[in-house]
Amino acid sequence: MARSPGEAGVTLKSRKLETRLLVSFLLLASVPSLLVTIIATGRLSGAITSLQNPGVEASFDHAATLYGELVDHLRSDAELVLEWLPAAPPPADEEALAKDLLAETNFDFAAYETAEGTRVITATGASFEDVEIPSSAEWNKLAGDEDPETRRGRTLRFFRAASDGEAARAIGVVLEPELAVALVSAGEEYGFYQQLKIFEQVRMRWFWISSVGIFLLAATVAYLAARVTARRISRPVVELAGAADRIAAGDLSQRADVRAEGEIGDLVRAFNRMGERLERSRDELIRVERVAAWRDVARRIAHEVRNPLTPIKLAIHRLGGRVPPDSDAQECLRSIGEEVDNLARISESFSDFAKMPAPRFEPTDLAKIVKSVRELFQGAKAGIDLVYEGPDSVPLVADRDQIRRAVTNLVKNASEVMENGGTIRLEVTEGAGRATLGVSDEGPGIPDKIRDSILEPGISGKTGGSGLGLAMVHRIATDHRGTLKWTSTDRGAHFVLDLPVEPEESR
Repeated sequence: MARSPGEAGVTLKSRKLETRLLVSFLLLASVPSLLVTIIATGRLSGAITSLQNPGVEASFDHAATLYGELVDHLRSDAELVLEWLPAAPPPADEEALAKDLLAETNFDFAAYETAEGTRVITATGASFEDVEIPSSAEWNKLAGDEDPETRRGRTLRFFRAASDGEAARAIGVVLEPELAVALVSAGEEYGFYQQLKIFEQVRMRWFWISSVGIFLLAATVAYLAARVTARRISRPVVELAGAADRIAAGDLSQRADVRAEGEIGDLVRAFNRMGERLERSRDELIRVERVAAWRDVARRIAHEVRNPLTPIKLAIHRLGGRVPPDSDAQECLRSIGEEVDNLARISESFSDFAKMPAPRFEPTDLAKIVKSVRELFQGAKAGIDLVYEGPDSVPLVADRDQIRRAVTNLVKNASEVMENGGTIRLEVTEGAGRATLGVSDEGPGIPDKIRDSILEPGISGKTGGSGLGLAMVHRIATDHRGTLKWTSTDRGAHFVLDLPVEPEESR
């Protein structure tokens, strides 16, 4: 379905505003994240560079050289000792010779793999608890001609695989605890140092990859957040601008139909309230113009109707004296007289509507006015009963005569539409600075064809009515800064006159 030019313009403005907000969010989010990445990577790189100085590297190289020289020296001695050791585990009486041989070469233990298990011969100064006995996996490596690790815990071990007629042998030394810990720590630190050297090689590549990754992540998050925020901000603002343009063009019924929170929501609600006040003011101005026009028409009608009524009444009176009392002409004269009286009443209604002055505010009592009108109409028409419901007194500041005229017109209209009798209920209430009168009848209700214009001058649902009664009540309510509302069903109509207890004009 094609969109109207106004809707297309609103959409275009919304997209432009969303684009601007998106760009702003991306800049605000991406630039700081990129700076943080550069600073953090630079600091890490500086820390790594500080570790990779010639002194640190020389210390590691020197420690590695010393350890290598120690191992190489012991390996050379181990090859000789492994040749001199018996090819099989020595008997118990020959262990002393083996211990002497180990003592002369500074080795602490010798180990043989036998069918019964591993047998260890320790030299003087070492204990079985200090010796890391070769595991079965290590002996299996010898069987496969693989050189097992030479250091395990505190021991440095050198192995010789089994051959024909010979058992697998191993000899080793037990290091001092401090030296063993130092070797382990130096090895770990040297490995870490080597990893740092590798990391330094890929540092720049990692820097750019991580920077781009963080930037893209921040940009994506910023884009999503900006898109949501932009829609929440731009759409209400653009809709508000579009509604303002339409109101400026003369369509005061326009409202900004946008859900928003915070300051934007307050702005939308304030704008809609302004539109409602403008529409009410326009309607009120139109009503005032219509009333003013009708007042001029009513004045002319009252003048034109009133002038011939007096001569007509005099002519009827003269003719009545000349016509026999029992003739048909006398009945015709009575009918003419009744119509003349009806015209006089209508003329009076038009005259009252035309010359209604501005209200004079003074303290009065709505309940007492309603009760007085009730007493006036009670029993005036057969079959109609007026029931009052409400407090005994409802003080308010108003023009007493105009309020009484309004109540009289409401009760009079209710009684005239109830041709078959019934009950008229007068309900007076007060609260929240308002005084309210409800008038309910049991008539046929308001005809559909005049429901939208029932309060306008000249509109009446009664035969022979002037159409000024409800218009006059509406004007009185408006002049008192009140309202006149109504509802209608096939069981009757209900009018509500709502008035402020103390209008601003009276203060």
